[in-house]
Amino acid sequence: MKTWFYYTTQHFLRLLSLFYVAFFTRTSVIKKADLSKLPNGPIIIIANHRSYFDPALISLAFPFFSSIYPLRFMAADEFFKQPLLWALLKSLGAYPAKYGKGMDESLLKPAKLLAQNQTLVFFPEGKRHQEQGIEKPKRGIGELVRKFPEVSIIPVAISGAEAMEKKGWWHRRTEIKVIVGQPFTLAGLIKQGAAQDISASPLAETLMGKVGILLEG
Repeated sequence: MKTWFYYTTQHFLRLLSLFYVAFFTRTSVIKKADLSKLPNGPIIIIANHRSYFDPALISLAFPFFSSIYPLRFMAADEFFKQPLLWALLKSLGAYPAKYGKGMDESLLKPAKLLAQNQTLVFFPEGKRHQEQGIEKPKRGIGELVRKFPEVSIIPVAISGAEAMEKKGWWHRRTEIKVIVGQPFTLAGLIKQGAAQDISASPLAETLMGKVGILLEG
């Protein structure tokens, strides 16, 4: 599908999400960067994963006409086995994670998208983590950034969204906070570690550390 198609479907979903959060939640977005002046080239948005609604919350944190759209994100393989869910996710720009097929296979699609200067949403924890703090990240994001050292990375911290999935959420206005940090790159760190052949795991932990700092406030 063409990027204009994803742009259209995602903005339609964004409008629905805006209506939802306005009536059923108390969502606040804290921006620690000027999101009207985003870096040129490919971008990776990294975030902790609290709920299935997280991609929509992330989209609401950026200006409606931002150059960051469309957003492309990885989803669990099991979702693509259900025809209706497959069609929905596909139309919104999602692609399967391809778990169990090796890191090279899993990173093939996101690497191709970065090469096309697109924007990825990545949840390094690999699955929803609804307890306090953050889970140890999977090494895939570190490997991806090592292949694209100049890529701009925007950290996003989400809190409170897990309450939306609990029974009876529609009876109360869930308090959600989305914090968007300053864009950065790991080019310097990767260059310094080239001689020691820095592994993907420390890079992944460095990335999630940025999200952790935002969560701690």
